[in-house]
Amino acid sequence: MTVELDHARLDLIVQAVADRLSGDWLLVGGGLVSLWLKPRRVTEDVDMVAIDGSGADRFALLGLAVDLGLPVEALNSAADFFVHRIARLAYQPGRRAPT
Repeated sequence: MTVELDHARLDLIVQAVADRLSGDWLLVGGGLVSLWLKPRRVTEDVDMVAIDGSGADRFALLGLAVDLGLPVEALNSAADFFVHRIARLAYQPGRRAPT
């Protein structure tokens, strides 16, 4: 089931993540664009990444989707692979930042 998430609904979802889930979360993708740059933009999912990146965090996010009456695919944590890979590559002791 595909849903259309507008600015107001995205705001409610992000607030629910902040209120109900522990840890730090990163919003990326179209939801971020809608909330910060283009309020009229809609998206089909919210890309949320747990900074700690545990499997328990991912299950908590999917449970929140169900609690909010959304299909589980509406809250997407697949970007965690890329976010954590970038963070791992960016932090290398002794490596100089590009100039």
